[in-house]
Amino acid sequence: SKVFPTMSLQNSFQSFFSTNLQKTEAPPSLPEKPWISKATRDFSEAKSTNLPVSARKLNDIARPVRGLSCDEAIIQLKLSPKPKSSFVSRLIQNAKNNGIHNFNMDPDRLYVAEIQVGKGQQAKKLRYHGRGISIV
Repeated sequence: SKVFPTMSLQNSFQSFFSTNLQKTEAPPSLPEKPWISKATRDFSEAKSTNLPVSARKLNDIARPVRGLSCDEAIIQLKLSPKPKSSFVSRLIQNAKNNGIHNFNMDPDRLYVAEIQVGKGQQAKKLRYHGRGISIV
């Protein structure tokens, strides 16, 4: 899964209205400096392979989490009744930690941009037949 930093429009919106309300009561203050990212990369990735669960079940777990912030996605997965949701939760937590520690990303601005679920390796089993015949 990939984790991207987002721009927070809500914070700038609230500060705009708070400065407009303060103009009637107090002299205007200096405008706040815009947020500048110190991240060395635009996204963070984590990968998990060969999980003991089908791709269809994992995709049912991952579908509602796409587009949420990392913290919100982890909370949703912990509250999920599906037992295999811990796999996706740990994967999102790993991608978030990779972004914070390796690429200096702001943890409050990280969101789940992409989760890909695909079929993993499948073990081939012998099928035994009569007269000494076995089929792979």
